[in-house]
Amino acid sequence: MGTFCIRFSESKIENEWRRNTVKRTFLDFRLNINMSGLAPFCSNLWTKVACLLMFLILISIALFLTIIYLMPKRITLVEMYITSWFALTFVLTVDIYLSYKLGLYGYFTKGTIHWKTLIIQFGVFPAYNAIFLNFFPTKKHHQAFYILGHSVICVVYEWITILTGAFHYNNWNIVYSALLYPLILLILYWNLKLTRILNSWQK
Repeated sequence: MGTFCIRFSESKIENEWRRNTVKRTFLDFRLNINMSGLAPFCSNLWTKVACLLMFLILISIALFLTIIYLMPKRITLVEMYITSWFALTFVLTVDIYLSYKLGLYGYFTKGTIHWKTLIIQFGVFPAYNAIFLNFFPTKKHHQAFYILGHSVICVVYEWITILTGAFHYNNWNIVYSALLYPLILLILYWNLKLTRILNSWQK
């Protein structure tokens, strides 16, 4: 019995020694990575990825404008102009209150208003509004799926802007955005309907 206890203690000590050895090896490995310059390389690599994604955002704006130019027009140019200005005014109003006043989220550098914010606000929102409204289905049983599909696209696009550093959260969450996008898209559609009603009254 005594021999068994001694062997058990020796086995326990040996296992503990092995675990400590593995921990030291792992720590040495991490230290060697940092000292060898791989950590700065990883940081620079992430910066390059963020720059690439930011470039893709600019490409997306150019793509939106190209789609607007080539797409068969189901809404008039006047409706496109009015609704695009409404979309821009709407997003600027929301940003003033939620971003600049409450600080829930922001663009680019935290605590500052960057001029590159205007590229996203003027380049993305009005253009996407025009595309969304132009292809809005007339059949009511298709409209819900259309709004949900575009909500998913908006959430993915917002996630990409977060990866680029063009957009950041403070006390906000992407789940909140996912819940609000259907309502926002509905407001854009209701504004188009109101524009058409007012236009019909003039005739």
